[in-house]
Amino acid sequence: MKLLADLYHLATNGDDLDTLADHVDRIGHVQIADAPGRGEPGTGELDIFGHLQKLRANGYTGFVGAEYKPVTHSFAWRDNA
Repeated sequence: MKLLADLYHLATNGDDLDTLADHVDRIGHVQIADAPGRGEPGTGELDIFGHLQKLRANGYTGFVGAEYKPVTHSFAWRDNA
């Protein structure tokens, strides 16, 4: 069994997202939305791309799901992923 790392909920709960890289072996799926507001990546204050980079650098190779409320109705944010 693996865990879901929901970056939006972890951030809004006040959890330290920098510690996720220490638990890559336990993460089976990553889910993203920017905070505050649950918008697409790049519309809030959450360093989504930095956290994803750190996870990859520590061995995460799984899927990343996007569950957000679109602000621009664009997938241009993927260019930064």
